[in-house]
Amino acid sequence: MEEVIKHKAIISNNEAYAIIRAILCLYSVNKTEEFKNSANEKTMGPVLKKAFGLSDEQYNEISEKILEYTTEEITISELQLRYAWKDNHPIYKSKAFKDPDGHTKWQKKEFQDIKKLLKDPSLLDLNTKLQLNNNNNNNNINININNKNKNENLKPSIQDVFNITLKKHTIEKSNGGKDNIHIGYKILVNAFLQYSSQEVYREDRQHPIKSSLLKSNDLFNLGLLPEFTWILNEYSILYGIRDFYRYLVIFDVLTTRFDDSLNQLNLLSNCFDKLQSIRKSQDNFNETITTTSINGNAISGGINFNNNDNSSGGIIIIITEDEDELFNKISSNLFNNLLIRIGNYRICFTPNQVEKLPQRQSQPYQRLIKTVPLTFALNLMKHIVNELFSDLIDFQSVIKKAIIEANEKEYIRSMEHFEALYNGQINSNYQQIFLLSKVINDIIDKWFDWEIYYFDLSFSELLKSNQNQNQNQNINQNQKQIHLEIVFQTFSNFINKSVNNIYRHYSNEEHTVRNNKSGKLEAAPWITCLFSDLIPSLVRYNEIVFGLFKKKPIALEGEISFLTGQFILNRISILNTNIKYLIKHQEWKPNGKGVFHTSCPIDFFEFLTQCYSGIQTLEIKLSIPSNPMTRSFGTNLGDTFLFFVKGIRSMILNDLPLEQQKSISNVIDNAISNQATPKQLFQSLVENVRLPKLHCYNITEKMCLQINDIEQSRGLLQDFDDKYNNIFRNSLNELFTTLKDHWNYLLTYYVYKMNCYIKPIIQSISLSYNDNSTTNYTKELANFIEVNLSFCNKKLQANLFPILLKRLFQSIVNNMLDIILPNKKIYNKLVVEKSLSNFKGLMDELTKVFHGEGDKTSTYFELTLDDYTRIKKVIELYTFDSQQLIEFHKILLRSHSKSVITANEVSNSNNLLDESFTIMNFKRNDSKEIENYLKNLNK
Repeated sequence: MEEVIKHKAIISNNEAYAIIRAILCLYSVNKTEEFKNSANEKTMGPVLKKAFGLSDEQYNEISEKILEYTTEEITISELQLRYAWKDNHPIYKSKAFKDPDGHTKWQKKEFQDIKKLLKDPSLLDLNTKLQLNNNNNNNNINININNKNKNENLKPSIQDVFNITLKKHTIEKSNGGKDNIHIGYKILVNAFLQYSSQEVYREDRQHPIKSSLLKSNDLFNLGLLPEFTWILNEYSILYGIRDFYRYLVIFDVLTTRFDDSLNQLNLLSNCFDKLQSIRKSQDNFNETITTTSINGNAISGGINFNNNDNSSGGIIIIITEDEDELFNKISSNLFNNLLIRIGNYRICFTPNQVEKLPQRQSQPYQRLIKTVPLTFALNLMKHIVNELFSDLIDFQSVIKKAIIEANEKEYIRSMEHFEALYNGQINSNYQQIFLLSKVINDIIDKWFDWEIYYFDLSFSELLKSNQNQNQNQNINQNQKQIHLEIVFQTFSNFINKSVNNIYRHYSNEEHTVRNNKSGKLEAAPWITCLFSDLIPSLVRYNEIVFGLFKKKPIALEGEISFLTGQFILNRISILNTNIKYLIKHQEWKPNGKGVFHTSCPIDFFEFLTQCYSGIQTLEIKLSIPSNPMTRSFGTNLGDTFLFFVKGIRSMILNDLPLEQQKSISNVIDNAISNQATPKQLFQSLVENVRLPKLHCYNITEKMCLQINDIEQSRGLLQDFDDKYNNIFRNSLNELFTTLKDHWNYLLTYYVYKMNCYIKPIIQSISLSYNDNSTTNYTKELANFIEVNLSFCNKKLQANLFPILLKRLFQSIVNNMLDIILPNKKIYNKLVVEKSLSNFKGLMDELTKVFHGEGDKTSTYFELTLDDYTRIKKVIELYTFDSQQLIEFHKILLRSHSKSVITANEVSNSNNLLDESFTIMNFKRNDSKEIENYLKNLNK
């Protein structure tokens, strides 16, 4: 055999003897009709030659080695030599047997086999056998014609060698037994697989096996050519290759040339089960033998040392320590191969085609997921751990770690991909933000659907089963989604870390920059990228996770919202700064025909629109529900509008001394804060404010236009909100209320200011004893009121003037009532009677001014009717005699007891009831009837 090795270095001793034994198998008589014409050297010789990549010279040299055997008899010593060789072989050494008695059993079998061979003399005389063959078939042996009678020179054919001396080929005489039958079998399996895969021998052995060879119906031979299958089967029979070793060889090949295809995973699983079943059978048998030996029972006659591993037929299965160790090693390698694939499961197990999966939780979906390679791989890993390594490996922890590593690698790989893709193409000012947004979109668009609808069930079923064991079947909804939680938590950790880095990097950056062309302030590029690219991605990510676990892993209200809030507050600060400028430089003219307000609100909302547009441009590309940024802007505008109206208010009050400005502002602010009524505010102004003597108490155009600005702002605010899809929503009502409160209370101030002029005139009228002076005062008052009403009717917004008119009339009536219905302590009959007399002319003038010469169809007649009726009724009550007053009071009391009047009527009735009672008190000293009535009333 050394010559073979020297001739061609690629052929080793083991390979040469594997080929020799394969050729010898082709001469076996154990052939069915199917293989008689194909399983011969003439047909299969060229195939073997090609399978091992041999030249003709190499093949012939190997084949001729078979014919080097002489016609020596198979003597006892030769047979003993076979035993001695095998007894020194690693597989057959005593220490190699798992069964302590295994070597003894094997030794007994060998001696029985030798004894059987010696019993048949015909087996010992090769020359006789050769002579018989020569007579029957002269072509079967090459005999020199000149020496036909010299039997000692006869040379056997391969067929003769096979029939008589086959077992000699288990011994490599020249190399002292270095040849190995089992290694030879493994060499043949690998060579036949490579040939069937159209591979070059010894090359490409790490490549996956062709799918056409992965047939599960024959684990020994896979999908090899029938002739290859026959050779391997015959080899196993002739040379004693047991089933366990044959499975082990296939298991090793499938693991070495590992692939995660469904067919190969299925074969690996079946192979592992077969091997483990044989191992358990031997363990059970050994346990039985040990128990029997302990009980003192001898074993005889019932032991069959047949080489076929068939535990059901009373056959002993021999597994050596080396084989057992090799099985554990291959299983460990397979587990590691599978673990590597699980650590890259999205690359390895994502289907090539995006298929429409059945409805989740449906039976077709369950069946589909149970047949996918990922499920097979996970179940096989779990099976290996449970069978071999349960005390060494925490399977659930290993899988969780693999899932985390897989997704970490995916995240890093995605980030590196986009860094390379956009290298030098994007502004370094926002590169960090842009790349993160791309990675998140990649996660969402490429991974989430498959993660949820394809991978989750495979992982979750496995993890859940372990969880059930650990927690006695007590699992909650989140534990049913262990896999998804791990995936999303892994991604969320990376994303949150990146968001924190962005926050630290950009928290001190400028949020706004000035456009070199337009000169306007606009958002910085990085913040535009933040809200146009990153925020939408983060929101989408949160929505997906929230839909699964009811929690949002990316705290947008944290660092990102800080940046958002800073930007919005920055824009509001710019807006507030410009309000000062707008108010200071507003034009004091009506802004357009028929529009009675200044340029201030128009300018204010124009700039407000600019600020809003600056934010809205960041949201145009967003798919964020409800536009939180613009709504946040609207929410934060509350103080801005307050700043705006207070600025307008300061312009209204700036003709007063600073101290009075502060006093009036404080009173109004307190009234708004306490939600005081206009009447309460008026009284508070009377009590807390002392206006200096002014040269004019009239309502000015500026006062009208400025208060119109506030009301106009309400309309512009409504238009602005409608235009931009109701961004203010709930906060809009608060802004409306803020604006309305201020013009509402400012109107009360206007009435208070006019009242500072009106009240002294009314007092003068009440105390006047000269008809001319009374008439003059009355006309002066009427003229003041008429001038102001006429001016306000033209200048004030249409909805503001009626309110001013009504409150002004109420203040006039209250001034008159204060005089004719004073506190009892200061009641003076003469003063009251004089006032009543003088007020007749005033009432006539008021009727002309407010009611258009008494025309009840006047536009504002209804506004003043209640107060007008009240003052007239009080004046009339003074004309009642005692009995009339008493009857009138009784009628009012009965009206109240029946409760059949409206709320407004109740209010008016209460006033009259109180006022009639007050007048009776004034008159009780002059009338016994009233005195008695009031006494009885108190009872």
